[in-house]
Formats: sequence, structure tokens, C-alpha cells
Amino acid sequence: MPTREQVDWAARKVLADGGRVSLRTVIAALKAGPARGGSFRDVGPLLRDWKAERAYRPRLVPAGLPERLQAVLGKAAAEMWEAAGAEAAAALLVERDKLAARARAGDELLEEALARLDVAEAEAARLRERVEGLEERQEKVRAEEFWDRVMREVFEILPTDGAMSAAEILPLLKRATVRGAAGHREPLTKRTLRKKMAGRAEQGWYFVAGMDGAFSRGTFPTMGRSKRPALAEADPA
Repeated sequence: MPTREQVDWAARKVLADGGRVSLRTVIAALKAGPARGGSFRDVGPLLRDWKAERAYRPRLVPAGLPERLQAVLGKAAAEMWEAAGAEAAAALLVERDKLAARARAGDELLEEALARLDVAEAEAARLRERVEGLEERQEKVRAEEFWDRVMREVFEILPTDGAMSAAEILPLLKRATVRGAAGHREPLTKRTLRKKMAGRAEQGWYFVAGMDGAFSRGTFPTMGRSKRPALAEADPA
């Protein structure tokens, strides 16, 4: 593998001989020298650095022509090289502007996409809130339907001409009814049953609440709502 100094020597030799410094000419010079040649992979990076350090540009030097004509051709070649360099630089500027425009367009598209994502997230949050509200209302409706069925069952348990307390009614309810209350976040206890029956009595439905805490039959829903809550008189002691 040739060293940097050997590549430098070979390149300067090619220049001194009036040749064009290239991989092939430098490798040929190395083969004739002490390095005994070198591969393109080994010589390439070293020759690249050599050209960069010296800003090397090959010149057109036609052999066998009059010196005056050689000078004219050399000047023309130099001008053509500069023109090509200027054209390449202009092309690079145009390409740079295109890339910048593409980058700006990409940023705009990304910003638009992110804005749409924000809108979608807000819409999703609104929909989740709406679904939660609907589920809550649905749960309330199911609970109302369940407790209405319980009240109808209690109405059938009550005697037509007497009254019973919640404690007396609870053991007479169906087991399925008691188990069903667990699915509506309110276990069916004496206290819960008394509260539900008192609420219906205040609305004028199903029951009449007595002074002693017992309940008697009131207006069944299919028979219409009573105008005002009825209050049963307590039996005289």
C-alpha cells in the first residue's frame, strides 16, 4: 500500500512530465517507482486529498502545436472550465432552492397534518364525553325500569286492605329481584326499599305512606297519577 508521500511524489512526477494527474497516471508512476504500484482503493483517497490541498485542475495542453496556438487553446479551455464551473454553481443554487422549497412544503404539510390531528383528538374527546353521558343516562333509565318492576312486585305483595313495613316486605321479594339490585349500584336492603317506596308515595304512585312507617296500596300507574300524595292515618292504639 503506497504512502501519502509516495502518492505526492508520483503526482508531482506526472505534472513534471506534462501529464494529467489522475488515478491511472499516478498508479502508473507508482509502478515505475519504489512503491511498485497501488490499487484504486488505496491510491484514491490519498490522491483526492492531494488534489484538494492544491486545488488541482487539469489543463488542456495540446502537444505538437505552435506555442501561440497552444496558448489560445489553453486560454479557451480555462474559460470553458470557468464557465462550466459557474454553470454548475448556478445549477447547485437552483437545486438548493428547490430543496428548500420542498422542505418548506413538507413543513407546511406536517403542520397541517398536526392541526388536523389536534382537531381529530378534540372531536374524539367530545365523542367520548358524549358516549359517557349517553351510557350514564342509559344506566339511569335501566335503573328506573328495574326499580319500577320492584315497586310493582311490592304492590302485589301488599294486602288490599292493610299495610306493611319495608322490613316485612323484603323477605317476600323474589330472590332474582334482590340479586338484580346489585347490578344497579344499590343493594336491596330495608333502608333502600323504604327510600324507593317513600319516593313513589311522595309522587302519588303505588303506595300511601303511613305515620308508623308502613305502606299501603295507593294508585297503580295504569290507573293514573293521584293529584297529591296521600298520607294514611295511623291506626288508633
